[in-house]
Amino acid sequence: MNDLSKVTSKPENKDAYQYGLSTLHAWIRCMELILHVSYNLPFQKWSATTPENKRLKEEKKKTVQTQFTNQMGLHIGKPRQGAGNSNDGNTDRRFFENYHYSSEITGVDEEFIKRLYVILQTLASGHAINPDKFGEYTRNTAQLYVEKYRWYYMPSSVHKILIHGENIIKHFAILPIGQLAEDAQESRNKNYKKNRLEHSRKCSRKPSQSVTKELWEEARNLLEF
Repeated sequence: MNDLSKVTSKPENKDAYQYGLSTLHAWIRCMELILHVSYNLPFQKWSATTPENKRLKEEKKKTVQTQFTNQMGLHIGKPRQGAGNSNDGNTDRRFFENYHYSSEITGVDEEFIKRLYVILQTLASGHAINPDKFGEYTRNTAQLYVEKYRWYYMPSSVHKILIHGENIIKHFAILPIGQLAEDAQESRNKNYKKNRLEHSRKCSRKPSQSVTKELWEEARNLLEF
C-alpha cells in the first residue's frame, strides 16, 4: 500500500467502481488511521510485537485518550455498552475541525490531518467535484503520508480514497459523489429501532390458557361475522 509507484502501475478493476465511496464511514476510518499512527509513534513500527513496544503503545494510547478528554471533551476509543466504541460521527468531525489541537495531542503531522479534513469535507459536500484537481490533491496527500509514516501501512479504506477516488468520482459523473452517501439511511436507524420497539406484537398469537375453549370459539365467531 505504501509503495505508490508500484500501486499506481497496476491495472485497476473498473467493476469495483460501482461500490462508490463510503463518505460517511470515511471520517471514522481516517481518524482511526491517525490515532493508530500516534499510538505507534514511540517505536515507529506497523505492530507492537515485543513486550517493550506493547508497553510504549499502551502508555501512548492512555496519554492521547486522556488529553482528548481533558482538552476537547472527546472520548476516543472507549468501549460502548452494547457494541462498538465511542468513535462515532460527531467525535470524528470535532477531531478534524480542531485539527491543530488533534495534531498537538497525537503528534501526527498537522498538514496531513488538515488535508484529510479538506478531502472529507469535499466528498461530503454534495457538490460536483473536479476529479482531476481532486486526484492531484489526494495523490499529494498520499505522498506526504508515505514520506512521514512509511512504516505504517496505509489502510485499504484510506487507500481507496487517496489513490482511486478520482476514477470513482468520474465513474459516477451523473451525480456528485456526496449525494450517493449513506447518510440518509443511517439517520433513520433510531426510527427503525423505535418502530421495532413500539409497533411490534407484545402478546402471543395463540389464545391464553386462561381463556376457555367456549369463549374462544365465541370470539372467533364474532370475528368471522
